[in-house]
Amino acid sequence: MSLDKIICNRCGEKLNNEKWNSEWDPCHPEEHHYKSILCDCGKKNWLRVNFCGSGHDRIQEDPNPIESTVKKVQENFKESFD
Repeated sequence: MSLDKIICNRCGEKLNNEKWNSEWDPCHPEEHHYKSILCDCGKKNWLRVNFCGSGHDRIQEDPNPIESTVKKVQENFKESFD
């Protein structure tokens, strides 16, 4: 999957592939690497990716939908208090 084909989970807009940030899951930094992007609508979108260790990321959709759902719920919960 290419980053230029990703759309916002909230509004459905295509996300700009130049604005992605590399982030590690604070609960499992040794295992979970994500690309994140803030959409113009204000929603922070997450995409789980493999980390090869060479500085290059290989895009992979989250193989565990439960972990993806938990991540989204945590992000939405945090946003509701901001």
